[in-house]
Amino acid sequence: MRGKQAGMDIKKKKEKKPSGKNISSVVQLKNGSFSLAVTAIVLAIIVVVNLIIGQLPSKLLNWDLSETGIFSVSDTSKELLKDLDKDVTVEVVAETGNIDSRIERFISIYGDLSSKLKVSYIDPVLHPEILTKYGISANSVVVSCEETGKNQVISFSDIIVSQQNYYGYSSESEFDAEGQLTSAVAAVTSDNDKKIYLLRGHGESAISQELGELLTKNSMTTSNLNLLETASVPDDCDLLIINNPTSDLGTDEYTELHNYLYQGGNVLLLRGVTDKELTNFNELMEDYGMTMVNSYIGDRDRYYQRAQSAFYFFPMITSNDTNVETTSSILVGAVAGMTASENTPEDVTLTTLLTTSNNAFREGNSNEATQFILAASAQKTVPADTESESELESGSDTKETEKTSAESVSEEASTESVTENASEEVTSEASSEAESTEESTLEDVLTDISVGNTDGWLETPSADSKLTVISASTMIDSSLIGNFTGIENLNEFINIVSSYFDDVQNVSIPAKSLSVIYNTVTGSNIWNALFIIIIPVFSIVAGLVVWIRRRKA
Repeated sequence: MRGKQAGMDIKKKKEKKPSGKNISSVVQLKNGSFSLAVTAIVLAIIVVVNLIIGQLPSKLLNWDLSETGIFSVSDTSKELLKDLDKDVTVEVVAETGNIDSRIERFISIYGDLSSKLKVSYIDPVLHPEILTKYGISANSVVVSCEETGKNQVISFSDIIVSQQNYYGYSSESEFDAEGQLTSAVAAVTSDNDKKIYLLRGHGESAISQELGELLTKNSMTTSNLNLLETASVPDDCDLLIINNPTSDLGTDEYTELHNYLYQGGNVLLLRGVTDKELTNFNELMEDYGMTMVNSYIGDRDRYYQRAQSAFYFFPMITSNDTNVETTSSILVGAVAGMTASENTPEDVTLTTLLTTSNNAFREGNSNEATQFILAASAQKTVPADTESESELESGSDTKETEKTSAESVSEEASTESVTENASEEVTSEASSEAESTEESTLEDVLTDISVGNTDGWLETPSADSKLTVISASTMIDSSLIGNFTGIENLNEFINIVSSYFDDVQNVSIPAKSLSVIYNTVTGSNIWNALFIIIIPVFSIVAGLVVWIRRRKA
């Protein structure tokens, strides 16, 4: 009995003990539940992180790894957008999926820089009325401001500029998204457009297409002016530019320019070395405290090493509000020079912009070591006593009017008789002038033109005026600028032009080169070695060491 009972107890114990299979199932169930929970948590975290990241601005999500920084926005644009006080709309008119990714990415980055900018994408296939509204074609960007009622259209071809080579093949050369957008925003929000006239008739050089585009970007329009065809400088002229004349002004033209300045005009004169002296241009400069040096200027201390010539050098940039940063580079070549006049008029304030070093010299005088001015701005102000005199004159005129009004009645009778006699004299003088005019010869007419007429010459200025002279006219030469991408020549010139206007700032941003494929690694340096060689080799070696140790264990 006892044995039988013991056997039954053993059997019960065996029945109560769980099998290995059941234990394994329980463990797997627990592990599976834990893994599922962890996976769900990780997925939830990923979703939340993606939602958060999706709300971040593009400037934090998109890093500019391009060779020339085509997706980077300059401080000039950031400052303009920061001070934007009007709502601006940027409408990208193109078929969905047909927008260049570079344009789309930059506009996204640009739009995040100001709450005043609103970016929208319009498919002209779905909304063809947009084309007729602005009179545009597809693949365009429309920048508009409802407050001013202005808009500007930018074609995709103006953003990604293509260039043909000698064989007729077209390739992308420049990316001008920032320059086009910033200039458009500045233009549509500006209340005043500036009018610039370019003097012609004296062998002046034409401005380059690139410089013309930069002026347009700053809401400045240009027109040609010939003073032989137009008697005077137009009233809407905000600035008159004279670019490197090779022949002198006529006397009448000189008188007109002199009077234009004395009445509050603005002139920007670029000079170079000429075969003969331009006397009237020189006199114009002397009146504003500048003396022309009609010789090629070299600089022993600041010349361009590769040119191996002291006549191609980097001018010294004076620190002021007009110039670019003093650490910038401006390259000039084959330039003339200037000095401050010995007898600078008291009403003139001369500000130097660009100079040579103290070790400069004129061609043919290599032993010379002095400093020459290459660009300077002269402000002529109206003397205070002139204003007070005009006030006194107006007061005396009032008194004279009161005095003469009492006498006018008694003089009416005598005036009538005098008027009759005067009319007879005028008639006889007119007839005699007509006879003399008929008898005048072509030679007399030409003599009058060559000698000029100084009637109307203003002796004293009636308003403040400004004359800036750049004796380094090659500063804006396209053949020089085209070979050097790192110089600030055009930016300096636009700064000088903008300095004439209180309500204009330089927003001209040069296009960025696409000659090198973007998103590529730059030249050999420590970062290349770190990410391309050191880290990969270290990872491979570490992996081999771990693998060998585990194999031996």
